[in-house]
Amino acid sequence: MKVSASVIKKIHKPPTRMYRYFGIFVFIFLVFVSEVYWREGLYDISEEFITYFQKNVYENFKKLLKLIDLVEYYPLILFGLLIVYNICNIYKTFILMSVLHFSWGLSALLKMAYINPRPFYSHQDITAYICKAGWGNPSDNAIIFTSFVLTFWKVIFEYPILKEYKKVRICCLGFGILILLTTYMTSILTGNNSINQILFGACIGFSIYFFVFYIMGVDLYDSKQFIRFIKAKYLWNILLYLVILIAGILLYYCRKLDNDLENLFEVRISIDCPGTPEIQRLHKEALIELIYSCTFIAAIIALKVEFKMFTSNSNDDKLEKKWRDNNFDSAINEDEEQFDSRKSIFINTTTQWNHTNTVFTVVRIFVSCILTFVIYIPSIFIKYDSNIVLVIIMKILLPMILFYISLFYLFKAVFRVFKLGNFSANLLIAIQEPLRSEN
Repeated sequence: MKVSASVIKKIHKPPTRMYRYFGIFVFIFLVFVSEVYWREGLYDISEEFITYFQKNVYENFKKLLKLIDLVEYYPLILFGLLIVYNICNIYKTFILMSVLHFSWGLSALLKMAYINPRPFYSHQDITAYICKAGWGNPSDNAIIFTSFVLTFWKVIFEYPILKEYKKVRICCLGFGILILLTTYMTSILTGNNSINQILFGACIGFSIYFFVFYIMGVDLYDSKQFIRFIKAKYLWNILLYLVILIAGILLYYCRKLDNDLENLFEVRISIDCPGTPEIQRLHKEALIELIYSCTFIAAIIALKVEFKMFTSNSNDDKLEKKWRDNNFDSAINEDEEQFDSRKSIFINTTTQWNHTNTVFTVVRIFVSCILTFVIYIPSIFIKYDSNIVLVIIMKILLPMILFYISLFYLFKAVFRVFKLGNFSANLLIAIQEPLRSEN
């Protein structure tokens, strides 16, 4: 007796969904409301703590902090993204990028809304070991890194074979949390963020992660869920980033700090960070961060184009299945649509383009890093103190857009030429079959 997919969905639908909605709403509400009350107290404690630390700590430890902070989180995030791209399905890559860019945009909006200083702006005895000249509250490092690390952990360990290794999963989660705590403490001790700014950002970052997986119900193995997004919901996602951009522009022009206080902060930045370009200071730094966030629109469009390459030449559902097989391993099961791929006992065939042996995977990751470096050459050599139009176009928009187009199409073409992927001729079949039918 066959059971319909809708019945199985109802069986597997979590009965606690409404509790999760209520819980995350209450959590976010309490975080934003309570932050107003513990902001000043924790900020004052942070100033005293940082001042005491910087006066009494050994110079060698200061150098260590600088070394840790020099390993900027974005290059590490980019490398993590390339690893996921080369070993996981396309949905996992997309969700990881979505969380990154949404966190980016949200942190920029909140910083322009709160316009709170960093500790070294307001206290003369605090020195910025590493120069960061944007607004401090909430900490963008805490928002972005927290949401990304938790999502990365979820993406990497969301494998059927790893479900049984709970201790390994917990240990790796603990290691990720340790990394987060290290970055939090480094940001505080270097005078760039206060305790309240880190705590506020970490709570927001966790909320983003929780919302994606436990409220939206993202299933990283549900190819049909992903296809529904590509077909119908991608425009809403693009609209979301346009709304974020417009809101950011309005905040940039409407939300201003008292001129005397802002001039005081500018003086502190000029003393501690004299080489920091104007475009990386205060409101302008948040606006640049916002532009980075909205480049994700290029990734959504590139994904839609790749999907169209497989399916636009015909209404045949087989072409859609070939796209799924190219980006997700296919189950050997006539009724595969009625089963959750992570819980089904049926065997999967290796059809996913990046599921190759270890040697090919390592080589492909290496080639991906080289190609990415080539794409980001303009971003490396064009400095932020250049002409603002040149910075926005050549340093931000062009490399980011080209990277996302490459991620969903050009990289695969290179890998196919050098036989670094398990393409199984899926793309060729998808393009040739409609042409044969027309002839």
